Amino acid sequence: MRELTPEQQEHCARLPEYRRASYRHKASRMTDRERQMESIAWDAGRAWMALKAGESHPRINTLTVSQRKDRLVTRRYAEQAAFYPQQPQIIVTSAPLQELWGDYRDYRYGAGGAVRQE
Repeated sequence: MRELTPEQQEHCARLPEYRRASYRHKASRMTDRERQMESIAWDAGRAWMALKAGESHPRINTLTVSQRKDRLVTRRYAEQAAFYPQQPQIIVTSAPLQELWGDYRDYRYGAGGAVRQE
């Protein structure tokens, strides 16, 4: 079992007496990921309370409207640039076969591999 973090101890002190033991047991068995998620949630709650009170907090977004618009436009351009369009394909067709009447130097094959012209 792990020791409680200062945030968990503070939360446990605010709980009614009958819920403290179960919270201590639950908190001591938390994984690191669960502790991190709980800490983030508490910090977001503190930021919300600071915002309501008109105070500053590191999690409060202090961007102006124009800065938010600039970031949004940049994000949209980045999303569009991340998807490459399909490259055009060059289709090369062979030159049409020119029949030269009376030219018996090349072979033409017919069905079954039979020589049609010598």
